[in-house]
Amino acid sequence: MTNTGLEIQIKKNAKISGFMFLMVILSSLLALIILSPKIETITDIIENEVYFRFDMAYTLFMYIGVIILATYLYRTLEHIDKTLASVAWALRLAEGILGGVKVLCFSLVLLLLKTENHAQLFEVEHLHALAEVFRNAYWAMTIVIFSFLGLGSIVFFIVFL
Repeated sequence: MTNTGLEIQIKKNAKISGFMFLMVILSSLLALIILSPKIETITDIIENEVYFRFDMAYTLFMYIGVIILATYLYRTLEHIDKTLASVAWALRLAEGILGGVKVLCFSLVLLLLKTENHAQLFEVEHLHALAEVFRNAYWAMTIVIFSFLGLGSIVFFIVFL
C-alpha cells in the first residue's frame, strides 16, 4: 500500500472510530435517561420487563459497538505505536467481553424471576434473593468494566499524543 493509500485508510478508520465514539456515548446517555429510572429494584424488573429486556439488548449492542470502536482505533493508531495500540485494544476488548458477561448476569436475573418452574422448587423470597445476588454482580462488574474502559482509553490517548 502506498503512503497515499495508507493515509486514506487511516482517515477512513479515524472517521469510523469517531462515529462509533459518538454512537456509544450518545446512546449510553439516552439509555441512562430513559431506562435507569424504570429499573432500580427487583420489583421494578418484574413490573417493567419490556424495559428490562430492552436495556439488556441495548447493553449487549453497546458493548459490541465498544469492540468495533476499539478495533478501528487500533487500526488507526497501529502505525504510530503498535505495542501501545495493542495494549489499549486488549483493555477495551476486555471491557467488551466483560460487558457480555454483565448482560448474562442480568439475563439470569430475569430467568430467575420469570420462570414458573422455579416457583415450585423455591420460595419466592429465595428466588428474589438469588436474583438480587446476580443484580449486585451486574453492578459490581460495572465498576470493573469502567476500570478497563479508563485504562484502555488512557493508553489510546497516549498513542494519540
